[in-house]
Amino acid sequence: MSEAYRSSRTATCGLAISLSVTLFGRPCDGAPALGGLDDPRQEHYEVTAAPFVVRTPEVGYTAGTLVSFTVTYRFLELGLEGSTETQLLQNYRLAIGLVGGIGMMVGDFLKLEALGEAGAGGYLRVNAGLFNDGGSGAEIYYGGRAGVLVRLCSSCQRAGPSIGAWGIYSNDTARTHVTYTYTGQNWFNGASYPTTGSATIGTERLGVALGVSVVF
Repeated sequence: MSEAYRSSRTATCGLAISLSVTLFGRPCDGAPALGGLDDPRQEHYEVTAAPFVVRTPEVGYTAGTLVSFTVTYRFLELGLEGSTETQLLQNYRLAIGLVGGIGMMVGDFLKLEALGEAGAGGYLRVNAGLFNDGGSGAEIYYGGRAGVLVRLCSSCQRAGPSIGAWGIYSNDTARTHVTYTYTGQNWFNGASYPTTGSATIGTERLGVALGVSVVF
């Protein structure tokens, strides 16, 4: 077999992940299997971090960051995701869940990705105020995210940047009404008194995320 023939049979194994700065690596034999996605049998590992903004019916807009680790085999992705969000030092949420779905290259530069998600989220300082810590609780949630990325370097051997965006959605399976007590303050005479407040744990959220990731 000639050197020129062997060279023409060599492709770069790699996978660009939605919203990512991606590493490309190991050479493999064979032509691209699908529009720039080389050797779909290869496993890929990805770490992603992405800030996001979501809107909820109860409290309006909140902002946060999601971090995920996924393993990809052919077109299937499976992994873990954690996220945290807040709204002006109140309505904190910390969540962790499983993600899984499908990613597909379209040509050499564009990738489409759709992942479902399910997990548990904990809430702190819901409806909190200046003198109270608000309510707290936890709920099971489900949801998903869909992303489109543009790969900026299709010929990179070890590192290739990609940029993109996700649409994200999640919904808690229940709405739990909780009450809490705190000490109120009378500004006129300085007296303090016990006060009871209420909050709803659980909500629906819809938003967008932008981020970076590394495949290795």
